[in-house]
Amino acid sequence: PIRAGEALVPGQLITQDEAQPPGVQQAPVTDVLLQGMHAQARRYATGMLVSTPMFRGMLSNGESQEFQAMLQPMRCFKLIGVGGPTVTDLDLMLFAPSGSLLQKDTANDSFPVLGTDQPLCPTSPGAYRVRVRMYRGAGEFAVQIFHTR
Repeated sequence: PIRAGEALVPGQLITQDEAQPPGVQQAPVTDVLLQGMHAQARRYATGMLVSTPMFRGMLSNGESQEFQAMLQPMRCFKLIGVGGPTVTDLDLMLFAPSGSLLQKDTANDSFPVLGTDQPLCPTSPGAYRVRVRMYRGAGEFAVQIFHTR
């Protein structure tokens, strides 16, 4: 289960349960990106496993940043992005190893998600390119990838 204040680590199962043992107080979460990732993972990736650590960065309005993710066949994936408090609109795109655009989330929000409307289930392994674009706003962001069991 995911617990407030703890990073989501590869291989961890995402559940709705955040129960604490009786008498144990939860420490306040001061990492806004981690808190946002916990909320979005519970919303969009319940029952999935964490594939990657959180990729973090900082962008100004209109800037983009890319990173590679090794995706394997026989699994389906979801990519979740979260923006910090000064981010108004964050976009996320996934490109195949060939360079073709597979999916994009360009909704007007600060938490893009890929793999919800259409499953992301690669047929071949490879280095897939993830592009994060700060469409409106500026500040820090995080992206994490989750996969089916």
